[in-house]
Amino acid sequence: IRLDDQARKIAGNVYLPDLILLLQSKDNPELTADPKLIDRLYHQNIGTFIAARGFVAVVPDSRLVNMDPNPNYTFQVDRDALWPSGAEDVTLSMKWAADNLSDIADTEAIFAMGHSAGANHLATSILLPQFIPSHPELLRGLKKVVALSATFDYIYSREQRKFAWSRYFGGFEMIEERCPTALAKHLKGGGARGLPELLCLHARRDHFGAIDPQKRFWDTWVEKGGRGEMKEVAGKEHNRMSTICGVGSGDDEVEQWLVDVLEWCLDGDA
Repeated sequence: IRLDDQARKIAGNVYLPDLILLLQSKDNPELTADPKLIDRLYHQNIGTFIAARGFVAVVPDSRLVNMDPNPNYTFQVDRDALWPSGAEDVTLSMKWAADNLSDIADTEAIFAMGHSAGANHLATSILLPQFIPSHPELLRGLKKVVALSATFDYIYSREQRKFAWSRYFGGFEMIEERCPTALAKHLKGGGARGLPELLCLHARRDHFGAIDPQKRFWDTWVEKGGRGEMKEVAGKEHNRMSTICGVGSGDDEVEQWLVDVLEWCLDGDA
């Protein structure tokens, strides 16, 4: 969400140029006390980088799959992810931002970005009619969507991830009809024309399990009238995680991909 002029004056620079030093430090007491702190840090660095460039940045959480191997585990609806909870979490977060941040931001110009599973949830949230499309004002305000290193059809992965996917989708056999690529195929002819412009991104060294599905999804998206572009991020050595963790390093070449994304978001909307 873009800052209005007044908010831009008071926002200040919350960029963390020393993030890479923190991530590299083996003796940092904060990381030792809370090993999962790094998981929050590498999303915080994205938010602070974006905020420092004139946006109001919202970094939401989402429910996670319960990885208890016991088939009789107790499912908790408020904590455990079960399809399509990811799309629901994305929609609720975006709706909250649009409803509550109008005092400091132009909530009629919203941009959303998801990485990996987050990109899949984001795609699902615009493809299923009960989520973002069911909120006309939110849909109008959502100008552009960015999907980074999305898997989209979930065909290739390690066995542990296959277990998580199977549990999330309600059975591995359900992936074929519930994944974002399948949802795009289910759109009626031209059904993607009214959806936000989409930027599909992958890194040069992404696993083919992300690059190949992205091409399949993109072909379907275009066939259904979807707008946007698909491209490789700047940075020849980037992989699925270096794009995210590299933001905050202070290395212009490493961070260029995100600068490009922000420029794409504002293109035609500045």
